[in-house]
Amino acid sequence: MKKVRKRSEKRGLPPGSLIGVGEAAHHAAHAHLFTYNKDELIEGDIPDAAQFVQPDPAHHVSWLDLDGIDNQELLATLGQHFDLHPLLLEDVLNVDHRPKVEEYPNSLFVVVKMLDYDKERDLVRSEQVSFVLGKGYVLSFQERPGDVLEPIRERLRNNLGRVRRMGPD
Repeated sequence: MKKVRKRSEKRGLPPGSLIGVGEAAHHAAHAHLFTYNKDELIEGDIPDAAQFVQPDPAHHVSWLDLDGIDNQELLATLGQHFDLHPLLLEDVLNVDHRPKVEEYPNSLFVVVKMLDYDKERDLVRSEQVSFVLGKGYVLSFQERPGDVLEPIRERLRNNLGRVRRMGPD
């Protein structure tokens, strides 16, 4: 039986257009910020990630963790703030990507798949998680809350291992 494909909403638009592609989970964007170095950690929610001000990247690493990728305006603002390539932002919204790594002049872009077991429905769900690593910052974009990144957050909070002593990569 031949599979019927739905037409893309991006048809006819130029490359780099910020239109979601795929079956992304629809959750309001929630931003959480970790700013750290080997001596200190500042953590908190950011009501408006578009107002994010990056501290001196020579002395601090900032990790902006976003749950929910439905807000194209927010992505465009972050793209301008961090000088992100339009195709990179387009790839964040396209949740049908295979895992990949792309190098840009000022950043490294990584797309991975995160698997999650839904006990109530007895099924394994997959979601795309995208990372942008640049000088003094890490951006992570997830489709929905709840993830496998909590152990890394705990290591930052408790200053365990090399995470706080190393750079964003």
